[in-house]
Amino acid sequence: MQLFVLCHQNNHRFVFAYPARVRADLPDHLELVCPFDQDTDWYYPNEVQASAGNAAVPGAVIGGLIGIVGGPLGMILGGMIGGGLGAKAQQEDQERANAFNAS
Repeated sequence: MQLFVLCHQNNHRFVFAYPARVRADLPDHLELVCPFDQDTDWYYPNEVQASAGNAAVPGAVIGGLIGIVGGPLGMILGGMIGGGLGAKAQQEDQERANAFNAS
C-alpha cells in the first residue's frame, strides 16, 4: 500500500512513506516536501489517500527467474505461479488501501 497526497501548489500526486494502516495511525499533521516543486507544506490525515502498489509484477518476474532452472517450461510455470502469488498479494494490498481510505 502506498500513501499519497496531492500537492497544494500544483495538484500533483506524490507518494510518501509512513507506517499507517488507518488514518488514526497518522500524526495530527505531516510536514511534507513536494518532489515536483520542492514546496514544503502541512498535510492533514483527511488529505492522505492510499493506493495499492504493484505486487503482481515482481512475483511473476521472480517466479520466472526461479523457473529458469527448469528450462522454458520451468520459466512459464514459474512465471504463472509467481504471477498468481503476486496477484493475491496485489488483492490484499488493495484491501488494505480500501480499509485505509474508508477510515
